[in-house]
Parts: sequence; C-alpha cells; structure tokens
Amino acid sequence: MLELPLLRRIITRLCVMGGTILQSRAERASSQSRAVLTGLLAASLITATAFWWLCARNDSIAFLPAKRGAEWIVYPKPVEGGLQPAFPISVIFQRSFTLGTPHTKAIMTLRAFRNASVTINNQAVALPSFTRAGWKSPATVDVTDWLRVGTNVLQVWVTNAFGPPALWLQLQAGADSVATDQSWQVSLAQAAWQQAWLAKRSLEAQPGDPFRGGERTLDSVKRIWPAFAGCCGLSLIVVWLVERLCRRRKQSGPGGRTLTPNQWLYCLLALVLVARAVLFFHNQPLLRPNMGFDAEAHEQYVRFIQEKHALPLPNDGWEMHQAPLYYASGALLLGVCGMSADSNFATTLLRAFNGVIGLVHCWLIWLCLRRLFFRKISRGKPSDCWWAPSSRSISIFRNTSRMNPWPVCS
Repeated sequence: MLELPLLRRIITRLCVMGGTILQSRAERASSQSRAVLTGLLAASLITATAFWWLCARNDSIAFLPAKRGAEWIVYPKPVEGGLQPAFPISVIFQRSFTLGTPHTKAIMTLRAFRNASVTINNQAVALPSFTRAGWKSPATVDVTDWLRVGTNVLQVWVTNAFGPPALWLQLQAGADSVATDQSWQVSLAQAAWQQAWLAKRSLEAQPGDPFRGGERTLDSVKRIWPAFAGCCGLSLIVVWLVERLCRRRKQSGPGGRTLTPNQWLYCLLALVLVARAVLFFHNQPLLRPNMGFDAEAHEQYVRFIQEKHALPLPNDGWEMHQAPLYYASGALLLGVCGMSADSNFATTLLRAFNGVIGLVHCWLIWLCLRRLFFRKISRGKPSDCWWAPSSRSISIFRNTSRMNPWPVCS
C-alpha cells in the first residue's frame, strides 16, 4: 500500500504533466490558428489581385479598365431593369476640334467595347484588328495625314452585341490633345445627337421608370442609423452585463456556477432561433409571393429542375447561372411535399427552409471560429463566443427575410 506522501507526489506529478500537455496543445492550436489566418490573408490578397488582373485583361469580362488621358463614354440610354436581348447595337461618337498650325506627327490611341471604325474629315482611318490583342488593349494609329489646319471632325462607330457600346480615345498632336469626355456627341441609329455620358457615372432613371424615386443607400442609412446604433449599444450592454455577472460568480467561490462557452453558444442559437421565428411570422403576411424584380426568374429555375429532373445551362434563363445547390434542394423539398414552384404555399415553405439554412450557417461559422481562436474560446469568457455568429446572424436576418421570395444562399 502506497504511503500518503508518495501518493500525493504522484498525483501532483500527474497534474503537472496534464497541465503541460494542455498548455502544449493550446500553444500548438494557437500556432496553427496564426498559420491559418496568415494563409487566409495571403489567399485573399492573391485572389483579389488575380480577379483585378482578369477584369483588366480578359476580353470575355465586360469591365472597362480605366487609364489616364481619357474617359470611357457611352450613349445615355435610359435605365431598364428587364431582360435585354443580345443583338448588335451601333452608336456614333463625334467630336469637332480645331488645329491652328500643322503638326509633323499626330498619334491616336483608342479602345472600343467591342468593335470600332474611325473617320477623320469623312476619310476612313485604317485600324489594326481588335481580335489580335483584344478590345481592352489600346490600338495606336498615326493619323497625321488625315488632319488639317482649321476644323477637324472625328467620328467613331462602335458596335457591340453584348453590352452598351463604349469608347476610350486620345489623340495627341503636339501640344494639342483630344480625349473622350462629356463634351463629345453621340447618336444611336443615326438619331438626334446627344451629349455623351461617362461610363463611370450611373444613369438617372427617367420619369415614369419604375426605378425612379426609389430609396437610395445613403438616405436609408440616414433613416435607420438611430435604430441601428441603438441595437449595437444594446448588444454591448448585454455582453457587458453577462461578463460582469460571470466575474462576480467566479469571485464568489466554487459555489457560484458560470456557463461554459458551449452553453453560451446554445443560448445564443436559441435566441437566434426565436428571433428568426418571430421575424418569419411577422414578414409572412406582409410579403407578396411574387415580390422582387427577379422573383419569376428564380421560380423558373426551381420549376426547370422539377419538370426536367436536370440542372439548367446558364443560357436557359436569366438566373440559370446561379449555383444550383439551393435550387436543387428547394425543388427536392417541394417534390417531397407534393407542390410545384408556382403554388401559393411554395414561397412560404422555401422561406422557412431559408431560416434553417441560416441557423446552419451560424453553427458552421462558429465551428470555424473555434478552430481559429481555440485559446480564447477555451478560456470560458462569454464575450469570446458571443460575437462569433452574431454579425453573420444579422446578415442572414436581412438576406433571407428580404422581399425577394427566392433568395439565393451561397
């Protein structure tokens, strides 16, 4: 039989070894978290750089890369929110300018979205083929022989079948320079001349357009910021009160019982569940099934899967390019319940399905954050596990309860 001092030494040694193992695991988890965060930041930076490079270089992406010296200009076509058919549209950009003295050399640089032809003083200018280097690469032409002293008229025909025709042009003749800006004139299908519009500026909706008079982002922020600030302040007060309550119970001795981080998480998820249920039942009688400018297109996606038992191609419909997981799951759910996508109760069922997806999002985000911040959450501070799903929960509340009855969960 072991003596009491020896047994005490053995227990003490085991406790020390156990503490050392736990500390090493925590340190290892912390180093792994730092490595993961560093990798995520590097991957984000590389992805952003690659995305920008593709937008600036890839001709298949309808992005107008900016460059010093001139501006992209377009025809001021009124805003339309409907589906636009793909057919060639040709516009004429025109600019008159005066040269006081002859120049020994004049260079014109242009980029056109997507095909262009140029005339100076009613004489065609030969351009290099845009198909070789791409329409985003500038084409440089010596136009000295086409210019004259006095008034010159520069016209550019731009044709595009997959978007609005756009032009970027700069002509440098000694100290004289001509560049595309709002001083240019533009005509669509040889109609009346209008002032060109900068592509980087948003077009104003015309009277009678459904987009005119709608709510703007800054106006919405000004209207809701007191309520939003109140919610943030209330959240901070709740977290502070919980921290103080737990600290008092911890100081009161072993008799005081505090909640573990997992228990705090379950309380938070229960609160999210109740809030989502209240929000769902509040919004349900207020939202029409077909509310949303693209509601019908999302409904066609689900109906396509239900009727053809296959996934659509991107050119099968307006929203058919979306990720198919949500639509396939929605079609399966409706099929199990014996409903079609255009039935009256389908929207209600899918909105409830969105609520479940939102709760799963909260849970998965917390699991990821626990892997990244193991030491903070393992210390048992309620504030460390309180904020994990909270910001995402607010985003899910806003997205899955919006007026569009066919939200996409990606």
